[in-house]
Amino acid sequence: MITSKKKNRKERHDVPLHANAPMEKIVVYSRSGNSKRIAKKIARKTGFPLITLEDDMNWKGFFGYMKAGYYSIKKKTVETHLSEPLSSDDDIILVCPLWAGGIATAAYSLLQFLERKHVHLVVCSISSPLKDRQDYKAVTDIATNRKNEDEIIDGTFNSIKNRQ
Repeated sequence: MITSKKKNRKERHDVPLHANAPMEKIVVYSRSGNSKRIAKKIARKTGFPLITLEDDMNWKGFFGYMKAGYYSIKKKTVETHLSEPLSSDDDIILVCPLWAGGIATAAYSLLQFLERKHVHLVVCSISSPLKDRQDYKAVTDIATNRKNEDEIIDGTFNSIKNRQ
């Protein structure tokens, strides 16, 4: 468990890191289910284990939507929980939604404890690409309005299988 203090508010991040041999894992944060659907497709394609990232925030309704955008713009962190532990050397495929031009707050919070060079970020949105693409192993944008997520997943993750 990693604990951090920010602005006199104690935030707990259940990111158990252990020293097992590094491997590729898929971590997904999904509020509406779109990112989870995409992560499951990637898991089927690659055979990598799927780990769920959760937070304790209520993002529902109009006010939740507005709060999510505000947190994303301000790069606020929240308490997060993983369904399984990660090793600090694992290569991660992080699948998450785009909120107000940035990645979802829970994903941003997790990234505070991981090196971006170990993260292939898959960003799901209606139509916009992620702006901050620096230092990631790779970034893949999946825009649902283009109706080509299967082609993107096939093209992107076939290359990952060939890399191994």
